[in-house]
Amino acid sequence: MGSTVKIIPYGSLGRTISVSAGGALDHPLAGARSLNDVLAALGVRAEQVQLAMVNHRAVAVDTAVRAGDRIALFPREYPIFADWLSYRRPLKV
Repeated sequence: MGSTVKIIPYGSLGRTISVSAGGALDHPLAGARSLNDVLAALGVRAEQVQLAMVNHRAVAVDTAVRAGDRIALFPREYPIFADWLSYRRPLKV
């Protein structure tokens, strides 16, 4: 498990986080933090993210993330599936 979360950014978010296409970032995390806190630490602005998934589940930004979690971030320019529409809400940072 370790003391990191794995961040997988898609599209333009990879450039924002400085991760090459198809790559991932192991981000240090001490204790549980909100996804909002993790985004802020990465320098990701709320309006850049259309959908966030933790451990393959679409989540709201106030969701707690813990070491060992996998976080996928999808930018505004990415199309999303119809069943994810309820998770498209503005992020508050």
